[in-house]
Amino acid sequence: MKKLFLLLVIFIQISFSQEEEKKLEIELETLDGETELLTTYLKEGPVYINFWALWCEPCKSEIKVLQQIHQKYNEYGFNVLAINHDTQKSLAKVKSFVATQNFSFPIFIDPNGEVFEQLNGKNIPYSLLIDSDGTIVKTRTGYFHGDEKDIEKDILPLLKKSETKKEIEKE
Repeated sequence: MKKLFLLLVIFIQISFSQEEEKKLEIELETLDGETELLTTYLKEGPVYINFWALWCEPCKSEIKVLQQIHQKYNEYGFNVLAINHDTQKSLAKVKSFVATQNFSFPIFIDPNGEVFEQLNGKNIPYSLLIDSDGTIVKTRTGYFHGDEKDIEKDILPLLKKSETKKEIEKE
């Protein structure tokens, strides 16, 4: 009976992890109309996805802070992915804004809100911290000055876990 129960638990865990993997097999559209997969970035390490819009002042404040966080931790395999949530009509303004900011992380667009909906977004700014194994570790809605300290606190354990995993894989 214990073996049957154990097998059932293992089966359920595998099913949930496969569902999560499928959920994260998301195609992201760049500003240039190219397509990239979210899973490509997860292979490098933890990922922080941020949904933002030009009309959202907290979004613009947060995305600038995320640039600093990305620069600080990118060499450790951490990536910030910013996904713009404006409409297709605003694409020229989005491109212009991005060009003036010199972001070193990828900017994607989601004018129809499909990716936003897939990742259970309700309001922006909306962010997800995803571990390299595809687990959504944390979600955040809104941004206030100072939140970057909490974001970094959430990132650091994932980077340590990711580094440990890389060390083990080398052996």
